[in-house]
Amino acid sequence: METLLLLLSSGVIAAFVAQLYTRKNLKTSQYINVITSERIKWIQDVRNEFSVLLSSVIFYLLNSNKIINESSMVITQELIDLVTEEEIEAMTIEFNKNKIISDTIKDEFKTGLSKREIVEKSILLKMKLNPKEDAEIISILDDIINTFSIVSFDVSYQNIRYEVLVNECQNMFKREWDKVKDETRKK
Repeated sequence: METLLLLLSSGVIAAFVAQLYTRKNLKTSQYINVITSERIKWIQDVRNEFSVLLSSVIFYLLNSNKIINESSMVITQELIDLVTEEEIEAMTIEFNKNKIISDTIKDEFKTGLSKREIVEKSILLKMKLNPKEDAEIISILDDIINTFSIVSFDVSYQNIRYEVLVNECQNMFKREWDKVKDETRKK
């Protein structure tokens, strides 16, 4: 009887210890799952935000000269007096072609980010990054902020290092993805 009681009590204690261990492992596993899924969401959000930012910055800088050039295509009365009818007609056709191209570019500008939104998104992205590990990305975001914060700027003098930014973002995403893989291995 004593052996049976000892055996029964040790079985109950073993079951209790097993339950505590299982509960702890379950909580740890759930915690890792939450962290992993949040990190994956963060990676996707930051990747999308960088994509929108870079496409708007690149489009803006590559096409703003075309908009600026359109404003200088005004035909004044003095010029008209100096040219023939055929030259006026040719200039009018050329002006209309440029106007169509310019209007198309302006429509594209409307779908992209404004200068203020580019600055805003750059600042938002800076706040999501690690200042030590992502210093190069933050430096380029600062270049974008400085460039687009100026009321009027000459795009030919801007030095935004797109390729470096894209490369550094890829490295950051790779580091984060490696962390996700390490966390899932700990399960």
